[in-house]
Amino acid sequence: MEHQIGALLLALERYKDGETTIEEVESIAQYLAFKAKVETFGDIGEAVPFKPFEHFPVGDVTEVRDVVIQMRGARFIRDDGSHRVLIKALVN
Repeated sequence: MEHQIGALLLALERYKDGETTIEEVESIAQYLAFKAKVETFGDIGEAVPFKPFEHFPVGDVTEVRDVVIQMRGARFIRDDGSHRVLIKALVN
């Protein structure tokens, strides 16, 4: 995995210098995420029931209700299929 992280850093530098495409950077990042069993969740604009362990509210959420995803979250997928939230999705 260290090799792929190095490749990602170098691809990002090449992208900043205009020497490669965002598709190359994205391809390496997606491969790293797959190997690390990390995925994003939530679609921007999607209305979902509020889940305090998965969502970080932007503004007041005083009661359980539907919220709208403003920024996707990230989670780790365990071998048994369950997950652990790494970064909560921003919602309002």
